Amino acid sequence: MKNLAKKLLNLLVIALTLGFVLYTAFKNGDLNESLKSLSSMKPLYVCIGFVCTFASIFLYGVGAWSALKQMGHKISLLHMFGIAVISEFYSGITPGATGGQPVAVYQMHKRGLPVGDSTSSLLMPHICFHIMLVVCTTVLGIVFRRFIAEQTGSRLWILILGYVLNILMTFGFIMLCFTKKPVRLILKFVVWLCKKLHFKKIAAKEQSMLKTADRFYNGMHRLYNNRVEFVQQLIYAAARLLLLCSVQYWVYLGLGLRGAGFGAMLTMGVMQYCAAAYTPLPGASGAQEGVFALFFAGVMPGSLTVAGMLAWRFLSFYSVLAIGLVVYLCMKVRTRVEIKHETGQSAPLLQPDFVESGRELIDSEDSTETNE
Repeated sequence: MKNLAKKLLNLLVIALTLGFVLYTAFKNGDLNESLKSLSSMKPLYVCIGFVCTFASIFLYGVGAWSALKQMGHKISLLHMFGIAVISEFYSGITPGATGGQPVAVYQMHKRGLPVGDSTSSLLMPHICFHIMLVVCTTVLGIVFRRFIAEQTGSRLWILILGYVLNILMTFGFIMLCFTKKPVRLILKFVVWLCKKLHFKKIAAKEQSMLKTADRFYNGMHRLYNNRVEFVQQLIYAAARLLLLCSVQYWVYLGLGLRGAGFGAMLTMGVMQYCAAAYTPLPGASGAQEGVFALFFAGVMPGSLTVAGMLAWRFLSFYSVLAIGLVVYLCMKVRTRVEIKHETGQSAPLLQPDFVESGRELIDSEDSTETNE
């Protein structure tokens, strides 16, 4: 019940953000004009924006699939794409996108993949994505510095703050994923604390957790030391970022606007992502909408700012939530049928994957290590 309440609260934050945007537009008299602009958008550009969003998610799945392949595991690319969609769905409804990867690891665990290797296969694309975000922001920021200055004006400090925070976050991810001692110390502290609090079942899993951590680090080093694979991961990450940040350009064309080229609009999309993505709210709600309004008001003036923001947010976020929920429920139904076939008992359909995943994943690592 607590997990369900948290999810409902996060969805409420997302809904309130959308409601606030619509209320502001209505109060300013822009809503009717914005809705007219939305209804007149050219379907071709809407479809291209939609394809770009899910092509970006598909490449996330490709990155994880490729990493697993390098570690000797087989999973179909279609399954990996479904897991990537579910991961993005959970990332969108949890603060700081913290729920996506644990649920993805659990989905991969149900297909027989070890937790340590699954986590490595997801975090390597994640780290490469952050590296390419910093690199692309730097390069595009230099090439299009005048255009950025024109569009941001006195709000340039928002971009600078986001840029600095993303550099720190990227450095932190790299240190966390390639340095064993900090995480092992954290795990030992957690076990010590569990012993003090008399959580004996968790404390008894110390060796399993340490083995999982070691397997994760071995997987990360194996992927990094494979130079061809690492370069491929960087290419996948760069393509993901550029596809995701090109949606604003297709919205721009869909609204019938011209003047700003693809490179300039792509640059502003990357700058917006860099400036707002670190916000620790579900889907960075509020920050994404606010930064869009600030950064794109110059190229989408008046009521078109709200229209463009709503269209972009629908294509890059709300559509992912809707389709991610459908994919998640389909996988839950399939799992429910499999469990009923094997045990004769029905599993709850709407129980979140991560309710029992921690215990099950640790137990599964015990059996994995034993078998190996």
